[in-house]
Amino acid sequence: MGKVNLFFETFRDAEIDNYTIVRLKCGVQFKTKMGWSQPYSAIIDTGAHTSVIPLSLWKELVHEKIQKYKIFGISKQEGCSILGNMGKVTLIVVDENGNQTKELEICAFLAETDQIPLIIGFNGLLEKLKVNFDFRKNEASVED
Repeated sequence: MGKVNLFFETFRDAEIDNYTIVRLKCGVQFKTKMGWSQPYSAIIDTGAHTSVIPLSLWKELVHEKIQKYKIFGISKQEGCSILGNMGKVTLIVVDENGNQTKELEICAFLAETDQIPLIIGFNGLLEKLKVNFDFRKNEASVED
């Protein structure tokens, strides 16, 4: 427990000249019936109220479905929604040095598709951890 390192992913968007995309990311492991999953790379989205987990990933996890739900992105048009369930999962944030957070049970959107990335949102996780990042220095971490 304690400090766990995060990392930045940067890449160019081929459709926009001279535009670099920067993402803050972390390693996460989820509780499964067999123990802890392999580490997955997840986008940390401080603007997302809820974490989002793709279908093939959450099907393998110990999870509790709470209720049917749909999420929207920027647009509220029906064709821009993703169906799934609000649910609960347990995870830890991990890094390449073997550091990890305490176990955290979070509310997450369990998507009915794999056409979405693994996103770590605010509810249940970022509200419980201190997040530090300085892109200019290439430094980022979370702390219990």
